[in-house]
Amino acid sequence: MTQLYPLVALVTCADDFYRDPDDLVVQQALSRLGVHVDLVCWNDPTYQWERPSLVVVRSVRDYNRQRGAFLHWARRVARQALLLNPLPLLEWNTQRWYLRDLAAQGIPVVPTHWVKPTTAAPPSLAHLLAERGWQEAIIKPVIATGPTGLRLVTRAQESLNQGQAHLDASLAHGAAMMVQPFLPEGEQSVMAICGQITHAVHAPCQLTEEEDEVRNTVAVPLQRDYVAFARDILSRLPPTLFARVDLLRDTTGRLRLSELHLVAPRLCFQCSSAACERLARALSRLARQPSLWRQGSGLSGVEGELLERHSSVVSHVVVG
Repeated sequence: MTQLYPLVALVTCADDFYRDPDDLVVQQALSRLGVHVDLVCWNDPTYQWERPSLVVVRSVRDYNRQRGAFLHWARRVARQALLLNPLPLLEWNTQRWYLRDLAAQGIPVVPTHWVKPTTAAPPSLAHLLAERGWQEAIIKPVIATGPTGLRLVTRAQESLNQGQAHLDASLAHGAAMMVQPFLPEGEQSVMAICGQITHAVHAPCQLTEEEDEVRNTVAVPLQRDYVAFARDILSRLPPTLFARVDLLRDTTGRLRLSELHLVAPRLCFQCSSAACERLARALSRLARQPSLWRQGSGLSGVEGELLERHSSVVSHVVVG
């Protein structure tokens, strides 16, 4: 079906339908640029995915509950329209195993003990914390979004018992798990739009879904070491439409990667309207001419240069 106007589908889920603040401001920015927007749930059986020229996977924060169905949907849509971020990144980034891949490439990642459900005997948390010298640890599912399934464990016996029960039950239900040291200072997240670092935010460690991540997030100046770290990671990936790199410092002060979000990141546009404008202009161009996206180079040629000039207002205050 040929559209008489550029149409972008911003893909969300039932939990975030017309609730995600990033989606709403991008929708408004695209409307000002003359682009029609459908905000639609990925598993909406009535939507005709051949209609939009561009499908942007945004706030799909329920994929962890049905990852197989989500990726089946993504593969089908990728055959009908330009899907961003690209399908290979969606497949790779929907499991936290990607941290092992990056660690193997020399990226400093938060130390992690991985546990597969096929493990003969679940590890003893008490022994693990003692062996690693961790006073506190976080138990996470390998497939999850946000704080879903997190459990904080200390060396107190009651906490260890509860954490062990949580770990054992998760493994028994077939979930791969990971255990990391708990670093309470919180993360600094560096955002990138079309490969360009745009802004950074700080948020305290979120341990429950009830905590308001958006309200607790504050803008912070871009710092050279954080920017360099984020650029190093992004340089190892295919082109991305957007990315969020969560970093923190360990007890020695060394920067480490906590998470890399390419599927449903909170981009915190309340902290940078310029970053929102940059994304909207990129989507506007791609909606009108999807062939501008090149799997090897993202937005290419003259159009990429135009985007850079239009986005010159993006803050690049970098401190030492």
